[in-house]
Amino acid sequence: MDILDSVEDMTENLRVLPVHESVKPNPAMTRQSEKSERGQRKRSCQAMFKRLLVPLDGSRFGSRALRYATEVAQRFGAEVILIRVIRPTTPVIAAGTHGVASPAESEIAVQAALEADKRNAARAKRYLRDKVRAIRSRHTKASYQVAIGDPAQSIMEFSKKEKIDLVVMTTHGKSGLKRAIMGSIADVVIRESGKPVLVIRPQTSSKK
Repeated sequence: MDILDSVEDMTENLRVLPVHESVKPNPAMTRQSEKSERGQRKRSCQAMFKRLLVPLDGSRFGSRALRYATEVAQRFGAEVILIRVIRPTTPVIAAGTHGVASPAESEIAVQAALEADKRNAARAKRYLRDKVRAIRSRHTKASYQVAIGDPAQSIMEFSKKEKIDLVVMTTHGKSGLKRAIMGSIADVVIRESGKPVLVIRPQTSSKK
């Protein structure tokens, strides 16, 4: 089963279908019925999945979600919205002579942290602009958003505010700590967002 079939199957779990009396299928009508059913499923996806959100962390694996999201968007005429959430920089305040930083030193540290956030946001915008340009080149509507804050909370708030229909994200980003962080973000979004989430997991090698 490919990723598009998985998305179509997702609609079966999200919508309430009328219950009909069971009848014995007519072999002559089987193929036509299957074609009709698939058409109905596609129309259901078109009605349900109009706005797709793809959270990105800047990693190569994280960007894999883009390929799947773009395929879904092309199949069902949806819009792809990219979001990059930057954790705010923590001000580094050096202790003064008596172990307490002066107001001036604290202000300098806070301003330095804000400047760092601005630089990080500018880099994120350039990164997302390139991704959006590539998606649009495939005749798919796309836009982006940069936010500063807690990643999981920001993704959920944006999803609710912008009426996102489907979140497409990876469970892991870079190696080590970053991988654990991205996995936990996906877990929170899945549990608490109240939105359908299409999770892209890393491929496991069969080689020992």
